[in-house]
Amino acid sequence: MGADTLQAAKASLQILSALVKGVPIPEPFKSAVVGIPDAVLQIITIVETAKGNMEDAKVLALYIATIADRTIRPLDLLCVTPTTQNRIHEFQKTLRQIMDEITTLASGRSLRKWIFNYDRDASKLSTLKQGVVDAVTSIQLEAVVATGCQVEVISRKQDSAHDDIIQKQELAYQDQQAMIRKQDLAYQDQQVMIQKQDLTYQEQQGLIRKQQDAEIDRLIALLGNGDSGSSKKPPCLDGTRRSILKWISRWIEQPLDNSKCGLCLIGAAGRGKSSVGASVAETARASKHLGAEFYFTVDEQDRNKGVIPVLARQLALWGDRRLRVEIASAVDEDREIAQRTLEVQFRKLIREPLETLVGDIDCPPLVMIFDGLDECNDQYATRLLHLIGQGFATLPTRVRFIITSRPEPHLLHQYDAEPLDTRLYLRSLDSEDVGEVEKDIEAFLRQELPQMVWGMVKRPSDWPGEERRLVLIRLSGGLWIWIVTVARMLTDPRFRDPEKQLNALLLSASNTDGEYGHNTDLYAIYSQIVNRACPPDSHSELLTLFRNVLGALCVVKEPVNTHTLASLLTFDHPDSVGFVDSMRTKVLGYLQAVLIVPDVEEDNPSRDAKPIQFVHKSFKDYLTDQKRCEPRFLVDIAEQHRQMAIRCLRRMEDLQKPNICDIDPSMLNSEIGNNDDSSRGDRDSSEDGDSNQKSDNEGSNRASDDIGRDGNINQAGIDDDILKGDKNGAGGNCDEGLDIIGLTRRHIPSALQYACENWANHVSGTPPECDDVYVSMDTFARTRLLYWLEVLSLLEIAESVAELVGLVEVWLKVRLRLALLRRLGLNGFGRPDISKLYQTRQSH
Repeated sequence: MGADTLQAAKASLQILSALVKGVPIPEPFKSAVVGIPDAVLQIITIVETAKGNMEDAKVLALYIATIADRTIRPLDLLCVTPTTQNRIHEFQKTLRQIMDEITTLASGRSLRKWIFNYDRDASKLSTLKQGVVDAVTSIQLEAVVATGCQVEVISRKQDSAHDDIIQKQELAYQDQQAMIRKQDLAYQDQQVMIQKQDLTYQEQQGLIRKQQDAEIDRLIALLGNGDSGSSKKPPCLDGTRRSILKWISRWIEQPLDNSKCGLCLIGAAGRGKSSVGASVAETARASKHLGAEFYFTVDEQDRNKGVIPVLARQLALWGDRRLRVEIASAVDEDREIAQRTLEVQFRKLIREPLETLVGDIDCPPLVMIFDGLDECNDQYATRLLHLIGQGFATLPTRVRFIITSRPEPHLLHQYDAEPLDTRLYLRSLDSEDVGEVEKDIEAFLRQELPQMVWGMVKRPSDWPGEERRLVLIRLSGGLWIWIVTVARMLTDPRFRDPEKQLNALLLSASNTDGEYGHNTDLYAIYSQIVNRACPPDSHSELLTLFRNVLGALCVVKEPVNTHTLASLLTFDHPDSVGFVDSMRTKVLGYLQAVLIVPDVEEDNPSRDAKPIQFVHKSFKDYLTDQKRCEPRFLVDIAEQHRQMAIRCLRRMEDLQKPNICDIDPSMLNSEIGNNDDSSRGDRDSSEDGDSNQKSDNEGSNRASDDIGRDGNINQAGIDDDILKGDKNGAGGNCDEGLDIIGLTRRHIPSALQYACENWANHVSGTPPECDDVYVSMDTFARTRLLYWLEVLSLLEIAESVAELVGLVEVWLKVRLRLALLRRLGLNGFGRPDISKLYQTRQSH
C-alpha cells in the first residue's frame, strides 16, 4: 500500500472509531466493535513507523556519507595541523562504525521484518542519530576551539609581523627624518652660502656702482667748475612780491597750460627781476625742484659763455641718475665738449639728457633759471634763446625754464618769434600793480629799515616816520634797487648819522626834474653817494684813487678781489699791502651802498677771497653816463681799457724766465697731475700763491666705453680695474703726479694770471691811436711772448691763444702796424704754411 492509501485508510478508521463510540451498543458488543478500528489503526501506525525507520536509515546513511566526504577534503588539501588530522580520523572512524551498524540493520531486511522490529529499530536509529549528532557536535566544538587557537596564533603572528613592520617603519621614518635633517642642514648651509654669495654680489655691485659713480663724477668734472653766480643774487625780502611768487609757484607745481613750459620776467633796471628769480630758486631748491640756475653779469662775458657746462653740471647733481649718466656719456664721447659751440653743448648736455625724462609721469617738476639774459652778449643771448625755444619744445611738460631780462629790443623780438611765442609766458614787472609793489616797499621800510638803523644809532621804532616813509615810497617809483640803495646808504658804517643822510637825500631829491626816466632818481642817489665819499674839496690824490678804482672795476673782464685789483693798479708801488689798506679805507669803505666789498677777515690774500662787485648794474651805467654822472667821476671806458692794458702788459714783466714753476725738465707729461678744473678761476684766492692744497690726480688711462647710455658699467671693460685695484683703471688715482695746481698758485700770482688771460681784451678796447700801448706790446713781444704762452699752457687755457691773438691782430691791423704784427708772429696765424709761430715751433 502506498503512503497515501494508508493515510486515507487511517483517516477512515479514525472516523469509524469515533462513530462507533457514539453509537449506543450494549456491552460486551460495544468494546468488541470499538476495538476493531483501534486495532487496525495501531497496525497502520506500526507500518508507518517501520517505513519511517527504513527511510531514516537511508537518510542517516546518506548524511554520514556526506559528512565523511567533507571530512576527507581538508586531509586531501594538507592544510590542517596534525592534531586536527587525528581528530578528523577519529571522527571518520566513528562515522564508519555508525555506518556499519546502519548497514547491518538495513541489509537484506524486508518490510515485514522492519514492521516486526519497528520499535527496536526506532530506538536503534535514534541512538545512531544521537551518536552522529554527538560526533558532529564534538568535532565542531573541537574545530571551533582549534580554529580559535589557530586564529589567535595567526593573530599573534600577524601582530608580531605588524609590530615588526611598524618597528621597521619607525626605523625607516627615523632614518628618513635623519636624512631630512641632513637635507635641512645642507639646505641651510646652501642658504648661508647663497646669502654670502648675495652679499658678495651686492658688495661687488656696490663696488661697481661706486666705481661707476667715480667715473661719472670724473667725467662730469671735465665740464669745469664755472660759477653760476647764484651767491651774488639776494632773494626778495620775506613777505614781499607775494603775488608774482605765488603765481610762479602754482605754474611750476600745477601747470596752467601744458604747452607753455617757459616764463620770461621782463622789467627795467631795479624792478627786482633777479631777486624774484633768486626767490624762485630758493623755493625750488628747498622742494628739490631746482635743476639748474645761471645768473648772467655784464662784467663776466667769459663766464657767461660757459653757461651750458655750468647748467649741465648742476643737472647732473639734481638727483636723477638718468641725467647724470647721459651727461657723463656725452662728456665721455667728447672730452672737449666744454669748448664746443653753443649749439653742440646745448644739444648734448641739456636737450638730450632732459629727453630721457619724457614719458616719466612720476618725474617731479624741474626748474631751470636764466637770470639777467640782457647782460649777456647780444649775439650769444639771441642764439641761446633760439636753442631754448627749439629744445624745450620736445622736453617733458614738467621741465620749466624761467628767464629774467630787461626789455631789450633784440630779446623782445625773440620772445615774440616762433617757437618761443607759443611756449613762453611773458610777464612785465613794469606793468605790475604799483600799489602792491609800494605795499612791499612800505613793509620793508616799516620792518627792516628801523632794525638796520637801530644797530648804529638808537632811533624810534617807527623811524623815519610816516611822512618821510611816504616820500621815500613815492620817490622809489616802484624801483626796489632805489630803496635798497637808500637803505645801504643810510646804514653805511662810515657815516654814523642816518638822520643827517636821510635829510640830505630828501633835499637832493626835491631838486630832481625827472627828465631821465626810471633811473633819474636812482642816479641822484648814486651822485649823492659818490659825492659823500669824495667831496668836491677832496685833494687830487684821493680823486685820482677814486677814478682809478671805479674805472678799473668798470672794465675788468671778471670780478677781482682787493689784492688783485691793488696789484694791477700798483705794479710799481713798493707797498702793495699798504695800498690795499688805503684803497679799502679811503674808497671802498665809503661805497658800500653801491659796492659789495668783502669784510677784512674775508679778504686775506692767503685764502680764497671774495671779489668786489656792483650791487646793481645801474651804478656802472651811472658812472659811464655822460649826461648824468659828474665829470670828475665819469668813467671813460676806452681810456680805462688803455690803462688796464698797460697795467697788464707791465704786470707781465714779472715773467722773468722760462719754466716759471721750476718743473723738472726731465718729467714727462704723463707724470704731471691733471689740473682739476674745479680750481680754475680762483685767481683771487691769493696774491702770492700761498695755498698748497693738492688736487686728486686722476689716472690717465680711462676706458672710454666703461659707461653705457643706460648707466650700466661695461663689465668686461673694467672688472679687472675694480677687483685688482688697478690705479690706471677707471677712477684710479695717480698718486705720484705733480701737483700742477699748487705750483701755479705758488709761482703765478693772481694779478699776473689775470694779466696773462685778459691783456688782449683790454688792448682791443683801447683807441688805436694810443702809442703807449704799442710800445708796451712791442716790449712784450720781444721779451715775454714765449713766457706768456708757457703760462697759458700751465693754466690749461692754451686754447684761448687764438682768440686773444685774433683780438690783437684786428686792433693792430687798424693802425697798419705790420712791422709789429710780424714781430709778434701773428701774420698768418692759424695757417701753418705761413705762420711764424708755427714754423718756429716746428723748427725746435
